[in-house]
Amino acid sequence: AVRSNQTELAQRLSKLILGVALLNLVLAPVIFVWQLIYFSFSYANILRKEPGALGLRTWSNYGRLYLRHFNELDHELDARLNRAYDYADRYLNSFSSPLAAVIAKNLLFISGGLLLLILALGIYEEHVFQVEHLLVILAGLGAIGVVCRTLIPDENLVWCPEQLMTAILAHVHYLPSEWRQQAHTTKVRQEFSNLFQFKAGYLLSEIFSPFVTPF
Repeated sequence: AVRSNQTELAQRLSKLILGVALLNLVLAPVIFVWQLIYFSFSYANILRKEPGALGLRTWSNYGRLYLRHFNELDHELDARLNRAYDYADRYLNSFSSPLAAVIAKNLLFISGGLLLLILALGIYEEHVFQVEHLLVILAGLGAIGVVCRTLIPDENLVWCPEQLMTAILAHVHYLPSEWRQQAHTTKVRQEFSNLFQFKAGYLLSEIFSPFVTPF
């Protein structure tokens, strides 16, 4: 009986999804303001004390759904993903561009030097701290430094993507079969980054999700 009504049920589900999407789109401005307020209260203090947190990675919502076992409890899922975190982070960090690393090192040197110079001048002459938009400049230089550090690979890093992917699989329990023996490729790296993304990207996707989700 169910199979004979598959087309009708699919059409009803399609209309329901369309209705929910349109309602979500109409309410998007209100939801967006709520998202901004929520994330301001949730992350403002963390980012003020640890701006480097934006350069860390986290399991995306898609990754959590993709890797979740049937009827798995939240704390069980969190425990599995936490055990795989270090291996996943090392795997993605092992893909580094020599050119990007050189550029990042130079930008880090310049931004760090400017930041130190401004602070030194401020200690010597207190009027320096009264310059308009100085806090914005200091925050911008600090953000540049955080981003640059994420692009500079660990000098003691060993290239072993296959072993790291095996270690990740031991904890997450499932990865696409076409990734086997292909962990060293850019394609697999890009697909895996959809499961394990930067915290900054995660926050931006959550904030703008009211506009993106309906589409």
